[in-house]
Amino acid sequence: MECSWDRALLQHHDRLPPELLQITQNGSNEQYLEAITKASLDARNTYLIFAHCENIFAHICASTRSHGSLASTIATIGRVLSFAPYLAPFATQYLGEQYTFDVQDASDPDMLYLLGLFRLLRHDYKAFRSHVDTVQVQSLLRNPSRPVVYLAIRVLQICFDGADHWFEQMIKEYLGEDTPESNINGLWDDKIIDYRFLTLWEEERYEKVEKLLGSARAEVSRSVGGGRVIPAACFHPDTALVGGLVLPSEKPGNRAGTDMLVYTPTICDNLSRIATALKGPQPLLLSGLAGSGKTLLARHVAAQLGKLDKMVTLHLNEQSDAKLLIGIYTTGDTPGSFLWKPGVLTTAVEEGRWVLIEDLDRAPNEIIGTLLPLIERRKLLIPSRKQTVYAAQGFQIIATVRNNLNHRGEETRPLAHMLGARHWQNVAIDAQLLAEQKAVAKQLFPSLSQLLPQFMAVYESLQASKQRVALVGQTKTGMARAISPRDLLKWCSRVTKLLQQRSTFTSSDVDDLLMEAIDCFVGALPDGSARAGMVASIAENLRIDPQRRDYLMGERDVRYEVDKSRITMGRYSLPRVQAQRSASVAQGTFSTNPHTTRMLERVAAAVVNREPLLLVGETGVGKTTAVQHLAIHLGKKLEPFNLSQQSEAGDLLGGFKPVTARSLIIPMKDEFDEIFRASFSMSKNQQFLELLGKQMARSNWQAVCKLWQQALNMVDQQRSAVPDETPSKKRKIESKKVIDFTRWDAFAVKVTNMDHRLSSGVEAFAFSFIEGNIVRAVRNGDWVLLDEINLASPDTLESITDLLDPSSPSLLLTEAGNIERIEAHPEFRVFAAMNPATDVGKKDLPPGIRSRFTELYVESPDKDIKSLQSIVRSYLRAEAAADPAVAVDASTVYQKIIGLAEQNKLVDGAGQKSHFSLRTLTRTLSYAKYIAPQCSLRRALYEGFQMSFLTFLNAESARSVQPLLEQHLLGKRTNIRSELQKALRKPNDGKSYIQGYPGSKHWVHQGSLEPLEQPQYILTPFIKTNLENLVRATSTRQFPVLIQGPTSSGKTSMIEYLAKRTGHKFVRINNHEHTDLQEYLGTYVSGADGRLHFEEGVLVQALREGHWIVLDELNLAPTDVLEALNRLLDDNRELLIPETQETVRPHGDFMLFATQNPAGLYG
Repeated sequence: MECSWDRALLQHHDRLPPELLQITQNGSNEQYLEAITKASLDARNTYLIFAHCENIFAHICASTRSHGSLASTIATIGRVLSFAPYLAPFATQYLGEQYTFDVQDASDPDMLYLLGLFRLLRHDYKAFRSHVDTVQVQSLLRNPSRPVVYLAIRVLQICFDGADHWFEQMIKEYLGEDTPESNINGLWDDKIIDYRFLTLWEEERYEKVEKLLGSARAEVSRSVGGGRVIPAACFHPDTALVGGLVLPSEKPGNRAGTDMLVYTPTICDNLSRIATALKGPQPLLLSGLAGSGKTLLARHVAAQLGKLDKMVTLHLNEQSDAKLLIGIYTTGDTPGSFLWKPGVLTTAVEEGRWVLIEDLDRAPNEIIGTLLPLIERRKLLIPSRKQTVYAAQGFQIIATVRNNLNHRGEETRPLAHMLGARHWQNVAIDAQLLAEQKAVAKQLFPSLSQLLPQFMAVYESLQASKQRVALVGQTKTGMARAISPRDLLKWCSRVTKLLQQRSTFTSSDVDDLLMEAIDCFVGALPDGSARAGMVASIAENLRIDPQRRDYLMGERDVRYEVDKSRITMGRYSLPRVQAQRSASVAQGTFSTNPHTTRMLERVAAAVVNREPLLLVGETGVGKTTAVQHLAIHLGKKLEPFNLSQQSEAGDLLGGFKPVTARSLIIPMKDEFDEIFRASFSMSKNQQFLELLGKQMARSNWQAVCKLWQQALNMVDQQRSAVPDETPSKKRKIESKKVIDFTRWDAFAVKVTNMDHRLSSGVEAFAFSFIEGNIVRAVRNGDWVLLDEINLASPDTLESITDLLDPSSPSLLLTEAGNIERIEAHPEFRVFAAMNPATDVGKKDLPPGIRSRFTELYVESPDKDIKSLQSIVRSYLRAEAAADPAVAVDASTVYQKIIGLAEQNKLVDGAGQKSHFSLRTLTRTLSYAKYIAPQCSLRRALYEGFQMSFLTFLNAESARSVQPLLEQHLLGKRTNIRSELQKALRKPNDGKSYIQGYPGSKHWVHQGSLEPLEQPQYILTPFIKTNLENLVRATSTRQFPVLIQGPTSSGKTSMIEYLAKRTGHKFVRINNHEHTDLQEYLGTYVSGADGRLHFEEGVLVQALREGHWIVLDELNLAPTDVLEALNRLLDDNRELLIPETQETVRPHGDFMLFATQNPAGLYG
C-alpha cells in the first residue's frame, strides 16, 4: 500500500521525534513501521500519528506489545478505540494478559494501565468488563497515590454498575471529603490534571481528536502520490491489508481460494469502500448490478480477515420465517423433554460471526423488524424467552441488494425507504469495465493470451446483441438470461482444460472453441433466429466460415465410445468405474443417436468442469435420461429429488423426526449393502446375505446388528492381514475388490450406537435428527438430480444455493441447531431439470439462482429422422433385425402424427390440442417389445400406437390417424382387418394370465386374489371397445393409465371390473382441491402407546403390496401433489417418501389408474 500520508505527517515535524523523521525519509519499510509504532506509544505522538496513519494503525496496535510494556499498550489502544472501534480485538487480546499492580507504591505504569482500562470500559463495558480482575483493582483502594485510587473507583463503578451515590460514598471513604484544597492531581496522557474533572477533560479530548482527524484526512487527501509503498507481507500477521487499509484479522482464518481475485481498478475501489465501511460499527449494505461481484467481494474480505470459515450466509425471501432465524423449542433426546435450539442468526450473534444476507430486498418486513434492534443497538430480542442477546465482539452484518437499470439506463436501488435504512452503511459496488474483464481473464488464464482478443470480441458482440435476444428468448424459455462475466470466465476455464497449456491449435481445436462458446453463452436458448444470430456472431469473431459453422451445428457426428476403462463423448473422455448396482436399479434402454450423443457431450462438459447444470426442455425429451445414463456408465450413485411446492428444506437436508428402530436401520442397511458389495464377493457370501435379508424382513433388529458385527469382523481380518498398512488406506483383496476401511470404521460406530439404543429398550427412540439424502450425497461424492426445480418454494431453493458455487460447493446445515458447513466431496455434482415456464401458472426459477447454473435448452429429436430411427432400433433391437424397414416405418408414422398435431388437426377426447412427445414414442416401443412374442412385430407396433396415440384422440382425429398406421405398419399385408381381429397368443412364461373380459384380444397377468366373475356388469359392444383399450394398456403393468370422460360414463367401474376379474385388489382415492400429499404418502400418527410412528399412505401401501389404485378426479388435486408423483409416473417408477427418506419401487402387480372429467366441464 502507498503511504500517501507521509507528506502530510512531515508538515508537523516540530511535534515528532527526530528518529521518526529521519527514518520516514531514509529508512526501510521495516524500520519505518517499527519507528512509527514506538512513537505511537508516547502519549505526545499518539493522536497525531493516529490521525495521519489511520490506515495502518491496526498494524501499530498489533505491534505495540513487541516494543512497549503492557501498561503503555493498553493506554495507547484506550486513547484511540473510541475513534476506531474496529481495533477492539487487540484490546481484548491484551486485556487477557496478566497485569500485576504495585499495591504499596505509586507508579506511572499503574496510572497508564488504569487510565487505558477506564477508557476501554467507557467505550464498551459489555465487551471488556469480563476481562477485569476486580479483586486486584479493589486492592488499589489503599494505594498511596490519590489518582490511582480515584481511577480504581471509576473502574469498579463501571464493572459493578455502581450508581452515583455509591461512587460518592466510595470517594468519601477512600479519598476523604471533597474540598477545594483536596485536589487529585495526576498524569493524564502528556499533562497533569485534577482527576475530579476527568469527565470534562475526556469530553474536551474527544472534541480535539475529532477535529484533528478531520484536518488530517483533508491534508492526506491533498497529498497524493510520491510516498513509500509497503507490501502486505511487511504488516503484522494478526492483520490483513484489504482495499488499502490494514484491518485486524483472526489467525485461524483460511485465506485459501482468495488468490483468484484479480485487482483491477474497479475491484480496488470497491474493496476500499468495503474496508472503509468495516471500520465503523454499522452493518454494510452492498448495492450493485447483477454480476458486479457483491457476494464475491464480501466473501473475499471475509477470507482475508479470517471470518469466512464461520461466516453464515442467509438467503432470505418472502416466505422466510423469523422464528427459524432466532430459534425454536425442539424435542430433546429423552421422550417428553423440550430444548431451546438457537437459530442460525442467534448463534452468529452469540459467537461473533459475520452474517451475509443475500438479496435483502426480498426479505419480509417481519425479518427486517427482527434485524432492526440488532443493526441499531447490536442486540437481538428473543420474545419467546424474554431474553436479549448482545452481539459478541466481531459480529458484523453484510447485506446485498441488486440494483436495476431504468428506462434511461440509470441504476436504481431498492430499499431506499426500508425500515431502519438510516442505520445501514450504503456501499456502492461498481461493475467492471470491458477492458478490466479482459485483464481479469488474462491474469487467470495466461495460456489463452493468444486467443483473448478473439474471446473479448465474441463477448463484446454478444453483450451488444443481448437486448435483441432477450425479446426472442423470453418467448420460449420464459425468461431471458443475461450474458454475464461469469459466462466469459466459464468459457475461458473450459478452453484452458481442453487445450491443456498447448500454444498451437489445430482446426478441430477451433471447432471445440466454438462448441464451448455456444454452450456457455447461448446454450440456454432454444433453436430459432435468436440462437442462430448469436452463433453466427460467435463464429464470425472466431473466424469460422458459415459452411463450417452450419456443419458443426447440424451435421457433426459426435464420437461415442464405451470401453472398460473410459467413456468418450466427442471432445470429452471420462474414467469409467463399474458401479455395483443393486438388482432393483436396472439400466433402461438408451439410444445413442446423433441427438443424444450431442446432449451427452454437453452434459459431460459440465461434469468435467464441475459446473452445476440446469436442463430446460419440454416434458419427455430426455433431460433426466441423459444424466441417468452418464451416472450409470461412470459408476456414480444418482440421488433424484422430485421437487414441488410442498417440498421443504428439511426434505432435502434432513430434520427432527419421530424415529423408530426401523427408520434408523433402513438407511444403515442401504449403506451396508453399498460398502459390502464394494468390499466382498456377493456370490461367496450369498448365505450370509440371505440370512440378513430374513432378519430384516422379520424386524429382528438385534439379530441384524449381530450379523453386521460379523461383517465388521471380516473387515478386521482383512485389515490384520497386512499389519504395516494404515487403517485409513484402501486395500485390494484377492477378488480385486477394494475395502474402504474409513467408511467401515464410520459404519462400525453407527452399529455400536444402534446396538446400545436397542439394548436400552423402546424408550431410547424418540425424536432424532435424520440427515437428508442430499447431505449424504454431498459427503460421499454422489450426484444429485433436482427435477422440476422451478416448482420448489424459495426457501427450499435458498437452502442449497451454496452447492451451486463451482469453485468450492458446500452446504450449511442449520436445521440441527448447530451451524455446520459441509464441504462437498470432489466427485459431487448437482444437476437440475425443469420445463420452460411458458404455461399459465408455471413458476420460473429466481434469477439469482438460475444465473449460477450452466443452462442448456434440450430440444426434442422429433425432427431428426436419423435419431428417431436409431431410437426405434435401440428399443426393438433383436426384433427389428429381421425387418430392417420397421425402424423407418415407425419413425415416419410418428413424424406424420406429430405433424398433424402441430397443424392443429388432432384434438383429444375433450376437444383440447393433443400433445405428444418422445416419451409417447418410447412407451409405444416398450409396449411393442413386450407383446412381440404374442404376435408379429408390426402387429405389436400397431397395438402400441393404438394404445399411446389413438386412445388419446377423439373419434374424428383417430379416424384420420388410423390410415397412417395401416399404410406404414401393415401396408404390405393382405387381410389387414382379419389379422387385427385375431386374439394375441397367450404368454407362456410360466405365469398365470387371464383375458381382460370374455373374448378380449389381450391377456392380463392374474393377481394373488381369486378372480371374480361379475354377472351384474353388462358388457355392451360400446363397453367392450372401451374395455379393450383399457386391457391393452394394462397388459404390460408398466404404464400409468389416465381415463377421461364425462360424469357417470363408467370410468371407475370399468377399472374395478377388470381388477376383480384378474384377481387384483382395487383401491380408490377421491381427489379434491384440498387433497394433501400426506394422504398419498403417509404421515406420523400417535400409536396406542402414545408414541409417534409413520403410517404409510394408501398409495405407498398399494406400491408395496401390488394393488390396483385409482386416483379419482385427478384434475381436482393441487398441482404440487401431482408433481410430487412425477417420478412414479415416468419410466423410473419410483417414489421417495420425504419423511423417511425411503425410495419405494412398485410390486410387480402394481398398476396406477387415474380418472378425470374433461377440462372445462362441471367447473
